[in-house]
Amino acid sequence: MPDTVICRTSKQQQPYERKSMTTKLYESLQREADEILMYDEDYNINARLGLTILIYYTGGGSVAGQRKTLEAAERFYSKYHGYLKMHFWTDMRRFARLNPTAFQNKIDRTIKNAESGRRFSCVLTSDTEYGQRAPEYQFKTLCSHPIDENGLSCLQITLPLSFLSTPVQQQEFEDWVEYVCKQFDIFHGYAGLTIALPDSYYKYQFYEYAVTKRYWGVTPDSDSPITLLWYEGIKSISWYTLVGKAFQTKLNSMEIQNVLKHYPDITLKTYNDTMVFKA
Repeated sequence: MPDTVICRTSKQQQPYERKSMTTKLYESLQREADEILMYDEDYNINARLGLTILIYYTGGGSVAGQRKTLEAAERFYSKYHGYLKMHFWTDMRRFARLNPTAFQNKIDRTIKNAESGRRFSCVLTSDTEYGQRAPEYQFKTLCSHPIDENGLSCLQITLPLSFLSTPVQQQEFEDWVEYVCKQFDIFHGYAGLTIALPDSYYKYQFYEYAVTKRYWGVTPDSDSPITLLWYEGIKSISWYTLVGKAFQTKLNSMEIQNVLKHYPDITLKTYNDTMVFKA
C-alpha cells in the first residue's frame, strides 16, 4: 500500500521583527516544508525538505584521499554527534547504533583497509530506525576504488532546513561549503535544497520526483552515489554551484563577468581551484 501523505498546518506568524533576507526565506520555506513532509500510516517521516552539500571529487580512492574523507567524517561527527544515532560502513551487514568507541574503531579499520588497497563507503545518520526514516543529519560517502585513478568519489552532507533560521547557522552551512572545496579536488557539485529520504530511498523516489517537479529549486539526488551520470557533466545548479577545473575551460569568462556585473545577487569565489557560484 502506498505511504499516506499527511500535511501539517503552518505555525502561526510571530510578531513582526526586522529579519534578514535569508531568515525570511527560511520562514517561507518552512511553510512549504510542512506541506512536503511525507508520513506513513504510523506517522513516521519518510521524506522531508532539508539542505544538502553534494560533491563528486577525484583522488578519493587513494590512501591519502580516503584519509581526507575520513577527516571530513570526523569533523561531521564532532559537530553533530549528539544527533547522530546510527552508522553503516562497507564491512557491515546492517545499520548499527553509533557511539564514540564504535566510530573510532571504524575509522582505524578503514585506514588499515585503505592501506591494503580496499575502498570504503559510510553513512552516519540521525535516523534511529536502521535507515528506514528520513534523516535530518547525515553524512554519506562512497570512495572510488584505489586502482581506478580516474574514478570519482561522492560525498553528501544533509543538514536540517533550520540551518537557515539564524545567521550563525547560515554561516555554518557556508563554512561546510568552503571546507569541502578546500579539502577535496572537486570535479563538480552543488549545495542547496534537497528531499531527504531514508537509506532505502528507492521506495520513495516517486515522491521525490513529484516534489522536485513541483518545486524547481529542489534537486532530486537520492541516487547520487550510484548513478554514472556524474561523469557526464555538472549534475545541477543550486544556491551554490561548484565547478572544478575539468569544467572551467567550458565556461566563457566574458559571459561570467557579464552575469556578475548585471546580477549582483550572484557572487563568485574560488577555493582550491574550485569556482563557487552563489545565487
